Amino acid sequence: MNDHPPERVDPLLCVERELPLADLSSGFMRRKAMISYENTKTVRDLVWNTGREYAGRVFLRYEENDVVYEVTYDEFATQCRGVAAWLREQDAAAGHKVRVGLMGSSSHHYLVFLLGVMASGNVVVPLDVQLNEETFADNVNRSDLDILFYDWDHYGLVEAVKEKCPRLRACISLQHGKHVPCSDQILKGYAGISVDPVVSEEDCLHQEQQAEERALCFPTAT
Repeated sequence: MNDHPPERVDPLLCVERELPLADLSSGFMRRKAMISYENTKTVRDLVWNTGREYAGRVFLRYEENDVVYEVTYDEFATQCRGVAAWLREQDAAAGHKVRVGLMGSSSHHYLVFLLGVMASGNVVVPLDVQLNEETFADNVNRSDLDILFYDWDHYGLVEAVKEKCPRLRACISLQHGKHVPCSDQILKGYAGISVDPVVSEEDCLHQEQQAEERALCFPTAT
């Protein structure tokens, strides 16, 4: 276990560096990091490659109910693959690549679904947690969201805007909630399931066009 974890460092930051000596059949030899510009050009590449490269190293460490949890790079990448598998089914049911909204703090599940959705080739839209009901509903509708993940603290707001957001097919809590769908059910139900997301050039073009259109609707905060 790493007793001195680096602070305020993005654990997914991809840099080329020297790694410890590798024990090969022919003896010891120094090797370079397997993550490079040539093989890591998308978010999916980044998540998959770091999962393989740093496998058992700790990616996340957090406390919940006085218990400290650790998530390794490999575990995190596996969970992202599960999210991608779940999204494949949602795409098939909707008849198009679904758009996902995220409203909450940077928790373990928030990061899994943020990167899992991006790795699957779907659009993810982070939403401001400080919006009032009317503005929040307007942002959801302008973003054409099909699915919304939210922190349980905002359950009241989500319930209040459901009727105002007809396109919204599902609202899923990022924490355990009473009698509501939650992200933990997805991660457990799709644990160990992996798919290879297919993103066509047409999909990318369409998403870029939609992003440009929405950039005019959502002014940048200053």
